[in-house]
Amino acid sequence: MNTERYHLVSRSLHWLMALMIFGLIAVGNYMSGLDRDAPGRVDLILLHKATGFVFIWLLIARIAWAFKKPAPKLPEAFSKTERVLAKSTKHLLYLLMAIVPLSGWAMANFAGSAIKFGGVSVPLLFEENRALAGFFHEVHEYAPWVLLAVVVLHLTAVLYHLFEGEKKSILSRML
Repeated sequence: MNTERYHLVSRSLHWLMALMIFGLIAVGNYMSGLDRDAPGRVDLILLHKATGFVFIWLLIARIAWAFKKPAPKLPEAFSKTERVLAKSTKHLLYLLMAIVPLSGWAMANFAGSAIKFGGVSVPLLFEENRALAGFFHEVHEYAPWVLLAVVVLHLTAVLYHLFEGEKKSILSRML
Protein backbone atom coordinates (compact mmCIF):
# COMPACT_ATOMS: atom_id res chain seq x y z
CA MET A 1 0.00 0.00 0.00
CA ASN A 2 1.19 3.52 -0.83
CA THR A 3 1.06 5.42 2.46
CA GLU A 4 2.54 8.67 1.17
CA ARG A 5 0.12 11.53 1.75
CA TYR A 6 -0.36 14.88 0.15
CA HIS A 7 1.22 17.78 2.04
CA LEU A 8 -1.00 19.44 4.66
CA VAL A 9 -1.30 22.58 2.52
CA SER A 10 -2.43 20.50 -0.47
CA ARG A 11 -4.97 18.61 1.63
CA SER A 12 -6.28 21.81 3.21
CA LEU A 13 -6.71 23.55 -0.13
CA HIS A 14 -8.33 20.43 -1.62
CA TRP A 15 -11.02 20.16 1.08
CA LEU A 16 -11.61 23.91 1.40
CA MET A 17 -12.06 24.24 -2.35
CA ALA A 18 -14.28 21.14 -2.50
CA LEU A 19 -16.58 22.73 0.08
CA MET A 20 -16.51 25.99 -1.84
CA ILE A 21 -17.41 24.23 -5.09
CA PHE A 22 -20.45 22.57 -3.54
CA GLY A 23 -21.44 25.79 -1.74
CA LEU A 24 -21.02 28.05 -4.76
CA ILE A 25 -22.97 25.68 -7.02
CA ALA A 26 -25.75 25.35 -4.43
CA VAL A 27 -25.98 29.12 -3.92
CA GLY A 28 -25.77 29.79 -7.67
CA ASN A 29 -28.55 27.30 -8.33
CA TYR A 30 -30.66 28.83 -5.56
CA MET A 31 -30.07 32.36 -6.85
CA SER A 32 -31.12 31.43 -10.38
CA GLY A 33 -34.57 30.53 -9.06
CA LEU A 34 -35.11 33.80 -7.22
CA ASP A 35 -37.26 36.62 -8.55
CA ARG A 36 -35.28 39.71 -9.52
CA ASP A 37 -36.82 41.66 -6.63
CA ALA A 38 -36.53 38.88 -4.01
CA PRO A 39 -35.33 40.12 -0.60
CA GLY A 40 -31.63 39.42 -0.05
CA ARG A 41 -31.01 38.45 -3.69
CA VAL A 42 -28.54 41.27 -4.33
CA ASP A 43 -26.60 40.46 -1.14
CA LEU A 44 -26.47 36.80 -2.13
CA ILE A 45 -25.17 37.70 -5.59
CA LEU A 46 -22.49 39.95 -4.08
CA LEU A 47 -21.44 37.17 -1.68
CA HIS A 48 -21.39 34.61 -4.50
CA LYS A 49 -19.23 36.86 -6.71
CA ALA A 50 -16.80 37.69 -3.90
CA THR A 51 -16.48 34.03 -2.89
CA GLY A 52 -15.91 33.02 -6.52
CA PHE A 53 -13.18 35.65 -6.77
CA VAL A 54 -11.50 34.26 -3.64
CA PHE A 55 -11.79 30.80 -5.23
CA ILE A 56 -9.78 32.01 -8.25
CA TRP A 57 -6.93 33.10 -5.96
CA LEU A 58 -7.07 29.83 -4.03
CA LEU A 59 -6.86 27.95 -7.33
CA ILE A 60 -3.78 29.95 -8.31
CA ALA A 61 -2.23 29.21 -4.91
CA ARG A 62 -3.11 25.53 -5.27
CA ILE A 63 -1.50 25.27 -8.70
CA ALA A 64 1.62 27.12 -7.51
CA TRP A 65 1.81 24.86 -4.45
CA ALA A 66 1.45 21.75 -6.64
CA PHE A 67 4.62 22.78 -8.48
CA LYS A 68 6.43 23.15 -5.15
CA LYS A 69 5.02 19.95 -3.62
CA PRO A 70 3.93 17.52 -6.37
CA ALA A 71 1.32 14.85 -5.71
CA PRO A 72 2.49 11.51 -4.34
CA LYS A 73 2.88 8.81 -6.95
CA LEU A 74 -0.07 6.55 -7.61
CA PRO A 75 0.19 3.02 -6.20
CA GLU A 76 2.13 0.53 -8.33
CA ALA A 77 -1.05 -1.57 -8.68
CA PHE A 78 -2.60 1.09 -10.95
CA SER A 79 -2.64 0.11 -14.62
CA LYS A 80 -1.38 2.41 -17.35
CA THR A 81 -4.98 3.14 -18.33
CA GLU A 82 -5.91 4.03 -14.74
CA ARG A 83 -2.92 6.35 -14.54
CA VAL A 84 -3.92 8.13 -17.76
CA LEU A 85 -7.53 8.42 -16.60
CA ALA A 86 -6.47 9.77 -13.19
CA LYS A 87 -4.18 12.38 -14.75
CA SER A 88 -6.76 13.36 -17.37
CA THR A 89 -9.51 13.73 -14.76
CA LYS A 90 -7.24 15.81 -12.56
CA HIS A 91 -6.40 18.16 -15.44
CA LEU A 92 -10.08 18.41 -16.41
CA LEU A 93 -10.99 19.26 -12.81
CA TYR A 94 -8.40 22.05 -12.74
CA LEU A 95 -9.56 23.37 -16.11
CA LEU A 96 -13.20 23.45 -14.98
CA MET A 97 -12.25 24.95 -11.61
CA ALA A 98 -10.77 27.82 -13.63
CA ILE A 99 -13.52 28.12 -16.25
CA VAL A 100 -16.39 28.40 -13.77
CA PRO A 101 -15.20 31.37 -11.69
CA LEU A 102 -13.42 33.08 -14.58
CA SER A 103 -16.60 32.93 -16.68
CA GLY A 104 -18.48 34.48 -13.76
CA TRP A 105 -15.89 37.20 -13.44
CA ALA A 106 -15.97 37.84 -17.20
CA MET A 107 -19.78 37.92 -17.15
CA ALA A 108 -19.76 40.49 -14.35
CA ASN A 109 -17.03 42.56 -16.04
CA PHE A 110 -18.78 42.65 -19.41
CA ALA A 111 -22.06 43.52 -17.67
CA GLY A 112 -20.33 46.44 -15.94
CA SER A 113 -20.88 44.91 -12.51
CA ALA A 114 -17.83 44.98 -10.24
CA ILE A 115 -17.02 42.38 -7.63
CA LYS A 116 -17.15 44.02 -4.21
CA PHE A 117 -15.59 43.26 -0.85
CA GLY A 118 -17.36 45.57 1.55
CA GLY A 119 -16.55 49.04 0.27
CA VAL A 120 -13.76 47.91 -2.06
CA SER A 121 -14.45 47.00 -5.69
CA VAL A 122 -12.31 44.83 -7.95
CA PRO A 123 -11.62 47.06 -10.98
CA LEU A 124 -13.46 46.24 -14.18
CA LEU A 125 -11.08 45.04 -16.87
CA PHE A 126 -13.31 45.26 -19.96
CA GLU A 127 -15.64 47.71 -21.66
CA GLU A 128 -19.29 46.88 -21.13
CA ASN A 129 -20.46 44.42 -23.79
CA ARG A 130 -23.90 42.83 -23.34
CA ALA A 131 -23.29 40.17 -26.00
CA LEU A 132 -20.13 38.94 -24.28
CA ALA A 133 -21.81 39.21 -20.88
CA GLY A 134 -24.56 36.96 -22.26
CA PHE A 135 -22.05 34.48 -23.67
CA PHE A 136 -20.16 34.22 -20.37
CA HIS A 137 -23.48 33.97 -18.51
CA GLU A 138 -24.26 30.85 -20.55
CA VAL A 139 -20.81 29.40 -19.85
CA HIS A 140 -21.18 30.23 -16.15
CA GLU A 141 -24.63 28.66 -16.05
CA TYR A 142 -23.65 25.30 -17.57
CA ALA A 143 -19.97 24.80 -16.69
CA PRO A 144 -20.63 24.22 -12.96
CA TRP A 145 -22.78 21.21 -13.85
CA VAL A 146 -19.98 19.78 -15.97
CA LEU A 147 -17.60 20.43 -13.06
CA LEU A 148 -19.99 18.70 -10.69
CA ALA A 149 -20.21 15.69 -13.03
CA VAL A 150 -16.41 15.41 -13.13
CA VAL A 151 -16.28 15.75 -9.32
CA VAL A 152 -18.75 12.84 -9.08
CA LEU A 153 -16.54 10.84 -11.47
CA HIS A 154 -13.53 11.68 -9.27
CA LEU A 155 -15.37 10.59 -6.10
CA THR A 156 -16.58 7.41 -7.80
CA ALA A 157 -13.03 6.51 -8.80
CA VAL A 158 -11.74 7.14 -5.26
CA LEU A 159 -14.48 4.91 -3.81
CA TYR A 160 -13.93 2.25 -6.47
CA HIS A 161 -10.25 2.05 -5.59
CA LEU A 162 -11.06 2.07 -1.88
CA PHE A 163 -13.22 -1.03 -2.33
CA GLU A 164 -10.60 -2.69 -4.54
CA GLY A 165 -8.42 -3.06 -1.48
CA GLU A 166 -5.27 -1.71 0.13
CA LYS A 167 -3.11 -1.97 -2.96
CA LYS A 168 -5.21 0.57 -4.86
CA SER A 169 -6.78 2.65 -2.11
CA ILE A 170 -5.83 6.31 -2.51
CA LEU A 171 -8.29 8.02 -0.16
CA SER A 172 -5.92 8.04 2.81
CA ARG A 173 -3.47 10.19 0.81
CA MET A 174 -5.91 13.13 0.98
CA LEU A 175 -7.13 12.64 4.57
